[in-house]
Amino acid sequence: ETKDVQCIILENIYLQSLINKPFCDAWLKCIEASVEDPKPLDLLILVCFEGIHGKRKNIENVFKNKIRHGVFTVQLLRQTCGDFNSVIKKYFTDFITICDALLRSSESNISHFGMLMYREAFASFSVGHTYYQQEIIGDLVSKVGTGGGGLITDGALRSLENIADNHSKELVVFITMITAMMDF
Repeated sequence: ETKDVQCIILENIYLQSLINKPFCDAWLKCIEASVEDPKPLDLLILVCFEGIHGKRKNIENVFKNKIRHGVFTVQLLRQTCGDFNSVIKKYFTDFITICDALLRSSESNISHFGMLMYREAFASFSVGHTYYQQEIIGDLVSKVGTGGGGLITDGALRSLENIADNHSKELVVFITMITAMMDF
C-alpha cells in the first residue's frame, strides 16, 4: 500500500510537470541548487523527469554535477533503490536511460556511479522481481555485444562483473540467457 502511494505521488508530480513547464523547472532548480542532505526524492524526480521531452540533457547534467560534487552517494542510491523500488519499476526505462548515459561518461567517477546504479537496481529487485533483473542483465549484455569496444563496453563489463561479485546467487538464474546472448 505504501508503495502504491509513492507511485501515485510521483506520477502526479510527473503529470503536473508535463502540463506546467514552470513547475518542472522549479523542481529542477531546487534539486540543482541543493548541495547538502540529498533525499531519495531528488533522485526519483530526476528519473521521472528523464522522459519529459526536451529535459533529458538537463537531467543528465544535473546527475553528473551531483556525482562530481559527491552529493549523490552510494548510500543515497541504495536507499532510493531499496525503499522506492516500486517507483524505479514504474520508471524503469527512464532509470536505465540514465544508467546508460552515466556509464558512457569519460569521467571515471560518473561512469562508476552508472555501474552502481545498475548494481543497486539489480539488488533491489532480488525478491520476486526477476523480470527487472533480467532486463538489467539483458541491457548490459547487449551493450557488451554491440558496444564496439570503448567506454560503453568497458562500463557494461564492469557492471556485469560487479553484479556477479556481489550478487552471484541471484545471477545464476540468468546464466543460460547470458551465455546465449554472448554466443549470439
